[in-house]
Amino acid sequence: KNFIQAASRTNRLFGPEKKHGTIIMYRYPHTSDDLFTDAVNQYSGNRPFGVFVPKLEENLKMMNDLFIEIKELFDSSGIVNFSRNDSDLGWKKKFAKTFSLFNEKLDSSKLQGFYWGTSHYEFEHEDGTIAKVDIVFNKGVYEILVQRYKELFTRTTVREEEPPFDIDPHIIEIKTDSINDAYMNSKFKQYIRDLNSGDQNAKQKNLDELHKSFASLSQEDQIFAKQFLIDIENGKLVDNTKELTDYIAEYKADAYNDKIHEVAEGLGINEEKLKELMNLHPNITNLNEFGRFDELKDELDISKARVYLEAKLNKKLPRTVDVIVNANELLEKIITEGF
Repeated sequence: KNFIQAASRTNRLFGPEKKHGTIIMYRYPHTSDDLFTDAVNQYSGNRPFGVFVPKLEENLKMMNDLFIEIKELFDSSGIVNFSRNDSDLGWKKKFAKTFSLFNEKLDSSKLQGFYWGTSHYEFEHEDGTIAKVDIVFNKGVYEILVQRYKELFTRTTVREEEPPFDIDPHIIEIKTDSINDAYMNSKFKQYIRDLNSGDQNAKQKNLDELHKSFASLSQEDQIFAKQFLIDIENGKLVDNTKELTDYIAEYKADAYNDKIHEVAEGLGINEEKLKELMNLHPNITNLNEFGRFDELKDELDISKARVYLEAKLNKKLPRTVDVIVNANELLEKIITEGF
């Protein structure tokens, strides 16, 4: 009883970062382990289900197996460098489930002594034998997979149903930008130096490395990054004081403003008012706060909107009410969910 109480009081759980306690036997580890197991059996009536978690050696082996399973999943769809997700729903379910399990084992392993950057581990068993485990993944690839996992749950249509699989909010909140951005920016600067030097072999090598690094970006940002490199090849001048991530942000902002201009021009509404309302990031509940959405809709040009919406929706809108309803739905979606 005292053994169990001591372990319980010193191993309280604190959210997703600490899903289980860790007990370290400093003196007589093998004997203490046997005594603790016996204490748990007595305390639980010989039914210690769910009390013990796999030890570090087993967790590392399981993470290796899960990572290989994830890699094979991407490879089977012809996806290089984990650069995107497959559109197939069954594929998404499999990835979501496998990566969530991988992350669960990773959290446990961190508590047990796993560190990024250490790729080789050795474990001494009771019989004196040494077991060796070599890690087949690294932090960079893990952070790319975190980005892909986040993209599984991006909602793209109005009132779209939730994904038919569970979301692990702990993974969604993981920050991955800084390290990957630094690596990508350094590869970009090297590519620019090689581009100006005329060394075609070095340029191609760094270009390939740069494209691989794009996998850490969202799929949307990958498009802007690739377009920027195409523009450089076509003679676009580069400001040496800027990072690649600065250019991606500029391209993204320009594309965003172009889309706002297109919608405002197409519907005949005030572009600045539309932009101001979108910058507030309202939801359905407060969209019309202070009558701001009604004010924007009141400026609708029925003639222009009919032409724009018929081309966009590929259907005729003969009645004025049809134009108004479709324009309102389009604006509601764009303002509350983005493009």
